[in-house]
Amino acid sequence: MTTRSSISDFKRRPRPARVRRRPKDDALRQRADKIPITPEQCRMARAALQMTVRQLAERTGVSPSLITRFENDRLPHETDTLSRLRIAFEARGIEFILDDVLGVQLRNPAS
Repeated sequence: MTTRSSISDFKRRPRPARVRRRPKDDALRQRADKIPITPEQCRMARAALQMTVRQLAERTGVSPSLITRFENDRLPHETDTLSRLRIAFEARGIEFILDDVLGVQLRNPAS
């Protein structure tokens, strides 16, 4: 004889808490928050690294459509998103130039 059990007989497993990805280096995050990057710099940095929008999205945890909208200047400049993009680029060797003309340069082509 089999017994029927109701749904209430089963214990619900608690869902794991969502862990928000945080940059490993707090000093880098603080520096990235001070000076936001521009959509043009984002495109230039991706071109210097030969990185696609999807590859950048995977590295930063930001959706590809959000990156595309940012690069096309159709998105409000959110500091969290800009910080993630800047940190990912700087980790790959990109330096952002903030002189008279905005630009980027590749610091260490070997990485």
